[in-house]
Amino acid sequence: LIVSRAVTLLSLTPSTATIDSVKPFLGLNRGKRAFNYSPRREDVAKAVQKDLGRLRILDPFAGGGNLMFEPARLGMNCTVVDYNPVPYLILKATYEYPAKYGPSLAEDVEKYGKEVIRRVEKEIGDLYRRNGRKALHYIWSWCIRCPYCGQRIPLMNNMWLAQKRKIGYRITPSEDGDFRVEIDVLNDREGSSYTQKKGRAVCIRCRNAISYEQMTKDIAERRDKEMIAVVVRDVKGKNYELPTDDDKRCFEEARRRLQSEWDNLLSSDLIPLEEMKEYELYSMTNYGFKKWYEILTERQLLLMSTLLKTIKKVCSEIRDREYAKAVATYLGFMLCKHLDYNCIGTRWHSKKLLTTNALSLRRPSLRFNFVETNPFEETSGSLVSMLEDVVDAVKFAASNGRPANVVLGSSLHLTELLKDRFDIILTDPPYLNNVPYGEASEFFYVWLVRLLKEYYPELP
Repeated sequence: LIVSRAVTLLSLTPSTATIDSVKPFLGLNRGKRAFNYSPRREDVAKAVQKDLGRLRILDPFAGGGNLMFEPARLGMNCTVVDYNPVPYLILKATYEYPAKYGPSLAEDVEKYGKEVIRRVEKEIGDLYRRNGRKALHYIWSWCIRCPYCGQRIPLMNNMWLAQKRKIGYRITPSEDGDFRVEIDVLNDREGSSYTQKKGRAVCIRCRNAISYEQMTKDIAERRDKEMIAVVVRDVKGKNYELPTDDDKRCFEEARRRLQSEWDNLLSSDLIPLEEMKEYELYSMTNYGFKKWYEILTERQLLLMSTLLKTIKKVCSEIRDREYAKAVATYLGFMLCKHLDYNCIGTRWHSKKLLTTNALSLRRPSLRFNFVETNPFEETSGSLVSMLEDVVDAVKFAASNGRPANVVLGSSLHLTELLKDRFDIILTDPPYLNNVPYGEASEFFYVWLVRLLKEYYPELP
């Protein structure tokens, strides 16, 4: 935001001006981060000798809208354009609704979000209950069979659960061809040991190497996964246990319930059946995951479809349809942010002791050890924490009191989309093929379009 503010102000000043002329307005070297200090519009207008409210500024590749937020806060007449419907929805939620509805919007998003979580927990919360300490996260491993000796192998690139405390797994083969897991204090050699690394696996019994092609074929055909640890809450924060009979029973019940409700979920359009683009999303599709719903375990899929259904129901009870549209958009973001932290593309960070999101690598990828998050507990990636993030964002966006003109369309056809002329174009152009924006956006869009199409007929 401060880069945006600096570039905007320098664009308004004479070409002979230096950065020193705008430094007083940047809020640098103060107690808080600089974006917290927004200059008074009157002071900026006097310094640049321009009527800010009459200046028209355009970002034709607006994305999430970071660059235009400061011009909007300065009261400039802003237009933001994006071709991708996911950024378009983010732009509406950032520039239009907070300015239109004011501070009370954040309160209502929080109220309706909590009601959604309450109803979802009432419907499927039993699928996460266990005796003893509460489960925060479930850590899974994809498993393959050794093509030489038939041993079942959990794919692990290291054995750490909590690296600073030296807590991790010991994996040993059992006589029946399966494996045993112990959670114990490890030395550095044990913690850095692995069963797969750099595209190859190694058998825990016969020690033969197993190729990438054999691994991907096995996962694609058998889809064999094992819950190997549970992150639990205790008096010290987080601790680690082996899965209990309760944990396994709950997951099997979720699998059974999903199967019994499958036809109804399909007929209600609550399952994203769209296919992933194989070339750009090869790190999922190479393992046989071809459709978007397949990047979720059975319990995760039941959760997401229940969440989608419940958001629809709660928002349908809001009488003002335009207001329901705004609330539904934010609650859709809560769903999407939780999806990013609760699918087979996540990972347990053994140093920070939290879940890393699936898109931390810029595209969803299969993780051999992935994390399933308990959506109803206060922990990294849960629904509770995602709702807090969304509410905080609405509050911050409300610091901009002037709405921007948000346009869904291609910058190749600006003259057809826009009739205005502009004083400034401020933009950060797309990065060509460095990031697969379209394909990665579908990660969210297959859910958002099912929720929001009735409110936004312009969505493809």
